[in-house]
Amino acid sequence: MQQIKDKQYFLPFQLDAKITYMVGINFGKEERTIENYLIEQA
Repeated sequence: MQQIKDKQYFLPFQLDAKITYMVGINFGKEERTIENYLIEQA
């Protein structure tokens, strides 16, 4: 999530004055499944 905030990937989407959410996902290397996720409002 910190990388999304640092690189400000969400800024172009906030210009529309809509509610924007950031979604961070961790994938497992062995099974290639979602291990963890986090959702925050930008």
